[in-house]
Amino acid sequence: MGLDIGGANLKAADTLGHSIDRPFALWRTPERLAGQLRELVHKLATQAASAPGVAAAESAFDHADGADGLLKESDLAVTMTGELADCFASAAEGVRFIAKAVCTALPDHGRISFYGVDGRFASLAEVCADPHRFAASNWHALAAFVANEAPPQSLLIDIGSTTCDLISLDAGRVNTASQSDFDRLCHHELVYVGFGRTPVCAVVDDLPIAGRTVPVMNEVFATTGDCALILGLEPEDVRDTHTADGRPRTVAAASARLARMVGLDADRFPAETALRCSRHVLAAVRRRILAAIDAAPPHRHWVLSGHGQALLGDARPDSLTATDLRDTLGPELSRVAPAYAVARLRSEPHPRS
Repeated sequence: MGLDIGGANLKAADTLGHSIDRPFALWRTPERLAGQLRELVHKLATQAASAPGVAAAESAFDHADGADGLLKESDLAVTMTGELADCFASAAEGVRFIAKAVCTALPDHGRISFYGVDGRFASLAEVCADPHRFAASNWHALAAFVANEAPPQSLLIDIGSTTCDLISLDAGRVNTASQSDFDRLCHHELVYVGFGRTPVCAVVDDLPIAGRTVPVMNEVFATTGDCALILGLEPEDVRDTHTADGRPRTVAAASARLARMVGLDADRFPAETALRCSRHVLAAVRRRILAAIDAAPPHRHWVLSGHGQALLGDARPDSLTATDLRDTLGPELSRVAPAYAVARLRSEPHPRS
């Protein structure tokens, strides 16, 4: 089983192909992390125990006992980015907190190990002794997993809710010396825009309203996720209130949030205006990502990952080939790709560095 623990989302997957992801605002309630992880992993194990073949092998148990049995016998591989949450005074504090929360949540689990940016797995004791080696490691796990199957001179483009990773892959290896977010920012391998949480005011200075160019307010009233909702690129979820104003993730609420960026209420912000402004915002995100791709090392192939890859649309040059992880892994696993990647890497006898 693999866990990808972020600051805004928790993702889990196993090597049988089961997966779960859920929003969790770590920075708001870090004390709830262990409970959330316990629930997430037990739910994943229950899915696995109920699967054909596995359920038959666990015929001596009911599903709950079968899940517990699988947990005790399976490895759990962990990667993270949640240490960046501002509830922690430092990345090192965050890494130690998250690692200890995993072990607290799952005291009866089998072998628990943590993935580092050097491509190696380690124990809780090693994490606590050298926490920076494990900070923001999920990009490397995904890249290491993908590199084995990618053609020569590939570029992994993973667009998530918060960031875009651009990682060069070659000869079955992760082709970068970067080992931290600082390194990746310096080398334009980390573009800090995404398909969900990026504030609109961080992407554009103005919005097109009724033939005018209107400056936006520098407040986190709306995000790129609202624009994706309005354009039908993301589904509505009335239960999800992890939005800029705490209101549901619906088109109507998203339009009201976007209207507030220019000092308007929803009744003065027609649907056509919301669509036009949303296209304007996401076009700016797309331009920023494409500029970073142009600055990447020479490549002949794209590996596309993350639910934000719709931003690229038909942007791939005809001279390049591409692999879409939604096609190779399926839409559900591709959405939790780093969690699946770290599970697969842990299942191999000699994880790649």
